[in-house]
Amino acid sequence: MMMPTCFLCFSPLNCTISFILFYEQHPMVYSPKSQSFVPLTKRQWDVARWNRCAPFYASEWMPMYRPIYDRVVEQCVKEVKSEEYPSFLDICSGAGEPSLSLAKRFPGAEIVSADLAATNIRVGKLRASKAKASNVLFQYADAEDLQFDSDSFDVVVCCLGLMYCDVEVALEQMSRVAKSGSPVCVVLFGPLHQLDHIQPFKMAIESQRTTPDMDLAPSIFDNRLAVEAAMKRVGLTKIRCEESSVEFKIFGNSWDKVWERGFGRYFDGWLATTSEQGELNKTLPEALENAKMVYFQTAQEKGFVVENREGDNSALFKFPRNTIITLVGYKP
Repeated sequence: MMMPTCFLCFSPLNCTISFILFYEQHPMVYSPKSQSFVPLTKRQWDVARWNRCAPFYASEWMPMYRPIYDRVVEQCVKEVKSEEYPSFLDICSGAGEPSLSLAKRFPGAEIVSADLAATNIRVGKLRASKAKASNVLFQYADAEDLQFDSDSFDVVVCCLGLMYCDVEVALEQMSRVAKSGSPVCVVLFGPLHQLDHIQPFKMAIESQRTTPDMDLAPSIFDNRLAVEAAMKRVGLTKIRCEESSVEFKIFGNSWDKVWERGFGRYFDGWLATTSEQGELNKTLPEALENAKMVYFQTAQEKGFVVENREGDNSALFKFPRNTIITLVGYKP
Protein backbone atom coordinates (compact mmCIF):
# COMPACT_ATOMS: atom_id res chain seq x y z
CA MET A 1 0.00 0.00 0.00
CA MET A 2 1.33 3.46 -0.89
CA MET A 3 1.56 5.60 2.21
CA PRO A 4 0.84 9.34 2.27
CA THR A 5 3.89 11.55 1.83
CA CYS A 6 4.58 14.58 4.00
CA PHE A 7 5.90 17.82 2.48
CA LEU A 8 7.60 20.85 4.04
CA CYS A 9 6.06 24.16 2.93
CA PHE A 10 7.65 27.62 3.10
CA SER A 11 5.13 29.81 1.28
CA PRO A 12 1.32 30.01 0.98
CA LEU A 13 1.48 28.80 -2.63
CA ASN A 14 3.69 25.84 -1.71
CA CYS A 15 1.34 25.04 1.13
CA THR A 16 -1.55 24.70 -1.30
CA ILE A 17 0.43 22.62 -3.78
CA SER A 18 1.85 20.34 -1.11
CA PHE A 19 -1.56 19.81 0.43
CA ILE A 20 -2.91 18.70 -2.91
CA LEU A 21 0.04 16.34 -3.50
CA PHE A 22 -0.47 14.88 -0.04
CA TYR A 23 -4.17 14.42 -0.69
CA GLU A 24 -3.64 12.72 -4.06
CA GLN A 25 -1.74 9.89 -2.31
CA HIS A 26 -4.27 9.39 0.45
CA PRO A 27 -5.85 5.90 0.38
CA MET A 28 -9.36 7.37 0.39
CA VAL A 29 -8.96 8.51 -3.22
CA TYR A 30 -7.87 5.11 -4.56
CA SER A 31 -10.10 3.26 -6.99
CA PRO A 32 -12.67 0.97 -5.33
CA LYS A 33 -11.83 -1.73 -7.88
CA SER A 34 -9.23 -3.06 -5.45
CA GLN A 35 -10.64 -5.47 -2.90
CA SER A 36 -8.40 -3.84 -0.28
CA PHE A 37 -10.64 -0.80 -0.05
CA VAL A 38 -14.30 -0.28 0.72
CA PRO A 39 -16.08 1.59 -2.14
CA LEU A 40 -16.60 5.24 -1.33
CA THR A 41 -20.03 6.75 -0.92
CA LYS A 42 -21.30 9.37 -3.37
CA ARG A 43 -20.71 12.06 -0.75
CA GLN A 44 -17.09 10.96 -0.34
CA TRP A 45 -16.65 11.09 -4.12
CA ASP A 46 -18.07 14.63 -4.08
CA VAL A 47 -15.59 15.70 -1.40
CA ALA A 48 -12.72 14.14 -3.37
CA ARG A 49 -13.78 15.99 -6.50
CA TRP A 50 -14.08 19.37 -4.78
CA ASN A 51 -10.74 18.93 -3.05
CA ARG A 52 -9.12 18.34 -6.42
CA CYS A 53 -10.92 21.21 -8.15
CA ALA A 54 -10.77 23.86 -5.40
CA PRO A 55 -7.75 25.92 -6.55
CA PHE A 56 -8.93 26.00 -10.15
CA TYR A 57 -12.55 26.71 -9.28
CA ALA A 58 -11.27 29.68 -7.28
CA SER A 59 -9.09 31.00 -10.10
CA GLU A 60 -11.43 30.49 -13.07
CA TRP A 61 -15.06 29.97 -12.08
CA MET A 62 -15.38 32.21 -9.03
CA PRO A 63 -14.37 35.35 -10.98
CA MET A 64 -16.95 34.39 -13.60
CA TYR A 65 -19.61 34.03 -10.90
CA ARG A 66 -18.94 37.56 -9.58
CA PRO A 67 -22.40 38.80 -10.74
CA ILE A 68 -24.03 36.15 -8.54
CA TYR A 69 -22.05 37.14 -5.46
CA ASP A 70 -22.97 40.77 -6.08
CA ARG A 71 -26.65 39.77 -6.11
CA VAL A 72 -26.23 37.94 -2.80
CA VAL A 73 -24.68 41.03 -1.24
CA GLU A 74 -27.57 43.16 -2.53
CA GLN A 75 -30.03 40.72 -0.99
CA CYS A 76 -28.22 40.77 2.35
CA VAL A 77 -28.22 44.57 2.38
CA LYS A 78 -32.02 44.41 2.23
CA GLU A 79 -32.20 41.85 5.03
CA VAL A 80 -29.72 43.17 7.60
CA LYS A 81 -31.45 45.38 10.16
CA SER A 82 -28.26 46.91 11.52
CA GLU A 83 -25.08 47.02 9.46
CA GLU A 84 -22.81 47.62 12.45
CA TYR A 85 -22.24 44.11 13.81
CA PRO A 86 -24.27 41.52 11.87
CA SER A 87 -23.18 37.88 11.90
CA PHE A 88 -23.28 35.78 8.72
CA LEU A 89 -22.95 32.06 8.09
CA ASP A 90 -22.05 31.18 4.51
CA ILE A 91 -22.66 27.45 3.91
CA CYS A 92 -20.95 25.56 1.04
CA SER A 93 -18.81 28.65 0.59
CA GLY A 94 -16.12 26.98 -1.50
CA ALA A 95 -12.99 29.14 -1.47
CA GLY A 96 -14.76 31.97 0.32
CA GLU A 97 -17.63 33.34 -1.74
CA PRO A 98 -19.86 35.14 -1.15
CA SER A 99 -18.13 35.46 2.24
CA LEU A 100 -15.35 37.76 0.98
CA SER A 101 -17.85 39.90 -0.92
CA LEU A 102 -19.93 40.23 2.24
CA ALA A 103 -16.81 41.11 4.24
CA LYS A 104 -16.09 44.02 1.91
CA ARG A 105 -19.65 45.34 2.13
CA PHE A 106 -20.01 44.73 5.89
CA PRO A 107 -16.54 45.44 7.36
CA GLY A 108 -17.89 45.32 10.91
CA ALA A 109 -19.60 41.97 10.46
CA GLU A 110 -18.56 38.58 11.75
CA ILE A 111 -18.62 36.15 8.84
CA VAL A 112 -18.14 32.39 8.99
CA SER A 113 -17.21 30.78 5.66
CA ALA A 114 -17.98 27.07 5.94
CA ASP A 115 -17.23 24.24 3.51
CA LEU A 116 -16.84 20.47 3.54
CA ALA A 117 -13.71 20.36 1.32
CA ALA A 118 -10.48 21.06 3.21
CA THR A 119 -8.71 22.40 0.13
CA ASN A 120 -11.45 25.01 -0.32
CA ILE A 121 -10.74 26.25 3.19
CA ARG A 122 -7.01 26.39 2.50
CA VAL A 123 -7.49 28.37 -0.73
CA GLY A 124 -10.13 30.58 0.91
CA LYS A 125 -7.72 31.59 3.68
CA LEU A 126 -5.13 32.57 1.08
CA ARG A 127 -7.72 34.66 -0.77
CA ALA A 128 -8.84 36.33 2.44
CA SER A 129 -5.26 37.18 3.37
CA LYS A 130 -4.71 38.75 -0.04
CA ALA A 131 -7.95 40.75 0.28
CA LYS A 132 -7.07 41.74 3.88
CA ALA A 133 -10.46 40.43 5.01
CA SER A 134 -9.79 39.95 8.70
CA ASN A 135 -13.45 39.53 9.63
CA VAL A 136 -13.90 36.16 7.86
CA LEU A 137 -13.42 32.92 9.79
CA PHE A 138 -12.98 29.79 7.67
CA GLN A 139 -14.52 26.69 9.19
CA TYR A 140 -14.70 23.06 8.10
CA ALA A 141 -18.39 22.19 8.23
CA ASP A 142 -20.87 19.70 6.80
CA ALA A 143 -24.09 21.48 5.78
CA GLU A 144 -26.03 18.40 6.89
CA ASP A 145 -24.49 18.39 10.39
CA LEU A 146 -23.53 21.93 11.41
CA GLN A 147 -21.49 22.14 14.60
CA PHE A 148 -22.72 25.60 15.57
CA ASP A 149 -24.97 26.58 18.45
CA SER A 150 -28.64 27.15 17.73
CA ASP A 151 -29.80 30.75 17.24
CA SER A 152 -26.29 32.01 16.41
CA PHE A 153 -26.45 34.00 13.15
CA ASP A 154 -28.28 37.07 11.86
CA VAL A 155 -28.17 35.81 8.24
CA VAL A 156 -27.55 32.31 6.86
CA VAL A 157 -26.62 32.02 3.18
CA CYS A 158 -26.02 29.11 0.81
CA CYS A 159 -24.98 30.10 -2.70
CA LEU A 160 -24.96 27.36 -5.38
CA GLY A 161 -24.26 24.61 -2.87
CA LEU A 162 -27.55 23.28 -1.55
CA MET A 163 -28.11 21.05 -4.59
CA TYR A 164 -25.10 18.93 -3.57
CA CYS A 165 -26.64 18.17 -0.16
CA ASP A 166 -29.66 16.43 1.26
CA VAL A 167 -31.76 19.56 0.78
CA GLU A 168 -34.17 19.16 3.68
CA VAL A 169 -31.50 18.08 6.18
CA ALA A 170 -29.27 21.02 5.23
CA LEU A 171 -32.16 23.52 5.40
CA GLU A 172 -33.15 22.19 8.81
CA GLN A 173 -29.60 22.81 10.03
CA MET A 174 -29.48 26.28 8.47
CA SER A 175 -32.77 27.19 10.15
CA ARG A 176 -31.58 25.85 13.49
CA VAL A 177 -28.46 28.02 13.63
CA ALA A 178 -30.29 31.18 12.44
CA LYS A 179 -31.62 33.57 15.07
CA SER A 180 -35.36 33.95 15.49
CA GLY A 181 -36.71 36.25 12.79
CA SER A 182 -33.53 35.97 10.72
CA PRO A 183 -33.45 35.19 6.99
CA VAL A 184 -32.18 32.01 5.38
CA CYS A 185 -31.12 32.82 1.82
CA VAL A 186 -30.56 30.13 -0.83
CA VAL A 187 -29.24 30.79 -4.35
CA LEU A 188 -29.87 28.15 -7.02
CA PHE A 189 -29.25 27.59 -10.69
CA GLY A 190 -32.24 27.88 -12.97
CA PRO A 191 -33.17 25.30 -15.62
CA LEU A 192 -30.23 23.74 -17.46
CA HIS A 193 -31.37 25.06 -20.84
CA GLN A 194 -31.28 28.60 -19.40
CA LEU A 195 -27.64 28.34 -18.30
CA ASP A 196 -25.43 29.28 -21.23
CA HIS A 197 -22.18 28.80 -19.35
CA ILE A 198 -22.98 25.18 -18.51
CA GLN A 199 -23.69 24.06 -22.08
CA PRO A 200 -20.06 23.68 -23.32
CA PHE A 201 -19.01 22.16 -19.98
CA LYS A 202 -21.87 19.66 -20.10
CA MET A 203 -21.06 18.61 -23.66
CA ALA A 204 -17.34 18.25 -22.89
CA ILE A 205 -17.86 16.08 -19.80
CA GLU A 206 -20.63 13.93 -21.25
CA SER A 207 -18.64 13.24 -24.42
CA GLN A 208 -16.05 11.40 -22.31
CA ARG A 209 -18.40 9.36 -20.13
CA THR A 210 -19.90 5.92 -20.48
CA THR A 211 -23.03 7.16 -18.64
CA PRO A 212 -23.39 10.78 -19.83
CA ASP A 213 -25.94 12.16 -17.36
CA MET A 214 -24.32 11.11 -14.09
CA ASP A 215 -22.36 14.26 -13.17
CA LEU A 216 -24.80 16.83 -14.50
CA ALA A 217 -27.91 15.34 -12.96
CA PRO A 218 -31.19 17.20 -13.53
CA SER A 219 -31.63 17.50 -9.74
CA ILE A 220 -28.82 20.08 -9.67
CA PHE A 221 -30.76 22.43 -11.92
CA ASP A 222 -34.24 23.92 -11.76
CA ASN A 223 -34.99 22.49 -8.31
CA ARG A 224 -36.75 25.62 -7.04
CA LEU A 225 -40.06 23.90 -6.26
CA ALA A 226 -38.37 21.10 -4.32
CA VAL A 227 -36.29 23.57 -2.29
CA GLU A 228 -39.27 25.83 -1.62
CA ALA A 229 -41.31 22.86 -0.38
CA ALA A 230 -38.45 21.77 1.88
CA MET A 231 -38.15 25.29 3.32
CA LYS A 232 -41.80 25.11 4.32
CA ARG A 233 -41.39 21.66 5.86
CA VAL A 234 -38.52 22.79 8.10
CA GLY A 235 -40.65 25.67 9.37
CA LEU A 236 -39.35 28.69 7.47
CA THR A 237 -42.03 31.30 6.81
CA LYS A 238 -42.75 34.24 4.48
CA ILE A 239 -40.89 32.47 1.71
CA ARG A 240 -40.38 34.49 -1.44
CA CYS A 241 -38.69 33.75 -4.74
CA GLU A 242 -36.79 36.05 -7.09
CA GLU A 243 -35.59 35.05 -10.56
CA SER A 244 -32.92 36.96 -12.45
CA SER A 245 -30.63 36.52 -15.44
CA VAL A 246 -26.93 37.37 -15.31
CA GLU A 247 -24.15 37.48 -17.87
CA PHE A 248 -20.89 35.62 -17.29
CA LYS A 249 -17.53 36.30 -18.92
CA ILE A 250 -14.21 34.46 -18.99
CA PHE A 251 -11.19 36.73 -19.39
CA GLY A 252 -7.67 36.00 -20.56
CA ASN A 253 -4.99 36.55 -23.18
CA SER A 254 -5.84 33.40 -25.12
CA TRP A 255 -7.90 30.25 -24.77
CA ASP A 256 -4.78 28.08 -24.41
CA LYS A 257 -3.51 30.24 -21.55
CA VAL A 258 -6.87 30.15 -19.77
CA TRP A 259 -6.88 26.37 -20.16
CA GLU A 260 -3.29 25.97 -18.97
CA ARG A 261 -3.52 28.19 -15.91
CA GLY A 262 -6.46 26.41 -14.42
CA PHE A 263 -9.52 25.69 -16.55
CA GLY A 264 -8.07 22.46 -17.92
CA ARG A 265 -7.09 21.40 -14.41
CA TYR A 266 -10.68 21.90 -13.31
CA PHE A 267 -11.75 19.47 -16.03
CA ASP A 268 -8.92 17.18 -14.94
CA GLY A 269 -10.38 17.04 -11.43
CA TRP A 270 -13.82 16.02 -12.67
CA LEU A 271 -12.49 13.53 -15.21
CA ALA A 272 -10.01 11.99 -12.76
CA THR A 273 -12.81 11.23 -10.30
CA THR A 274 -14.93 9.95 -13.18
CA SER A 275 -12.07 7.64 -14.18
CA GLU A 276 -11.79 6.27 -10.64
CA GLN A 277 -15.52 5.53 -10.71
CA GLY A 278 -14.96 3.49 -13.87
CA GLU A 279 -17.14 5.84 -15.92
CA LEU A 280 -14.52 7.20 -18.32
CA ASN A 281 -14.60 5.84 -21.87
CA LYS A 282 -10.97 6.78 -22.64
CA THR A 283 -7.66 7.13 -20.84
CA LEU A 284 -7.46 10.25 -18.69
CA PRO A 285 -4.99 12.15 -20.95
CA GLU A 286 -7.08 11.36 -24.03
CA ALA A 287 -10.28 12.41 -22.26
CA LEU A 288 -8.76 15.70 -21.15
CA GLU A 289 -7.57 16.59 -24.66
CA ASN A 290 -10.91 15.61 -26.17
CA ALA A 291 -12.80 17.60 -23.52
CA LYS A 292 -10.81 20.68 -24.45
CA MET A 293 -11.72 20.29 -28.12
CA VAL A 294 -15.41 19.64 -27.41
CA TYR A 295 -15.67 22.61 -25.03
CA PHE A 296 -14.19 25.06 -27.51
CA GLN A 297 -16.17 23.64 -30.44
CA THR A 298 -19.45 23.85 -28.52
CA ALA A 299 -18.72 27.41 -27.39
CA GLN A 300 -18.02 28.42 -30.98
CA GLU A 301 -21.16 26.77 -32.33
CA LYS A 302 -23.35 28.54 -29.76
CA GLY A 303 -21.75 31.93 -30.38
CA PHE A 304 -20.11 32.25 -26.97
CA VAL A 305 -16.59 32.93 -28.30
CA VAL A 306 -16.05 36.69 -28.57
CA GLU A 307 -12.26 37.02 -28.61
CA ASN A 308 -9.36 34.64 -29.04
CA ARG A 309 -6.39 36.85 -29.93
CA GLU A 310 -2.93 36.77 -28.35
CA GLY A 311 -2.17 39.90 -26.36
CA ASP A 312 -5.82 40.95 -26.13
CA ASN A 313 -6.99 41.10 -22.52
CA SER A 314 -10.68 41.28 -23.39
CA ALA A 315 -13.21 38.55 -22.72
CA LEU A 316 -12.61 35.25 -24.46
CA PHE A 317 -16.10 33.95 -23.80
CA LYS A 318 -19.39 35.67 -23.08
CA PHE A 319 -22.40 33.73 -21.80
CA PRO A 320 -25.33 36.18 -21.95
CA ARG A 321 -28.19 34.21 -20.39
CA ASN A 322 -27.89 32.43 -17.05
CA THR A 323 -30.96 32.14 -14.85
CA ILE A 324 -30.37 32.41 -11.12
CA ILE A 325 -33.07 31.81 -8.49
CA THR A 326 -32.98 33.31 -4.99
CA LEU A 327 -35.22 31.91 -2.25
CA VAL A 328 -35.53 33.67 1.11
CA GLY A 329 -37.38 32.32 4.15
CA TYR A 330 -37.47 33.43 7.77
CA LYS A 331 -37.06 31.52 11.00
CA PRO A 332 -40.14 32.13 13.21
